Amino acid sequence: MKTKKKILYARKCDVTGEGMNEGWCWGEGLFYTKYKEDTISELRKDNSDKELLSDDQLLENAVEVEDLLYWTEWQDESDFQYEEVEGKLVEIEREKKVTEVFKDKCYKCGLVQEFTEYNAFCKECATCLL
Repeated sequence: MKTKKKILYARKCDVTGEGMNEGWCWGEGLFYTKYKEDTISELRKDNSDKELLSDDQLLENAVEVEDLLYWTEWQDESDFQYEEVEGKLVEIEREKKVTEVFKDKCYKCGLVQEFTEYNAFCKECATCLL
């Protein structure tokens, strides 16, 4: 009996719905595109003034000048969020990590508040509380 190899993907393309382990990440993870032609198409949708630029110029401008997106590859096991099951992309269930909540007084403005190691900035003055 053959065992099927798991097909894992880090992200899901927002245009095609396909799994992806490399591609363009928009706005620090707000949107993902797997293929260059879809990336170009999405860039052209956003601004008709860019019609004068070639595809390569448009992409270079979006990456280097406007800082809208970047190319990346995901390889670490912890990056995988999807599994292909019977031809369909399924989100992988992960155990929720318990986040410890702290309560302390900001040394700068004196506001007493709760915070976590992931969000340790004063809500009043933005001072780091760690």
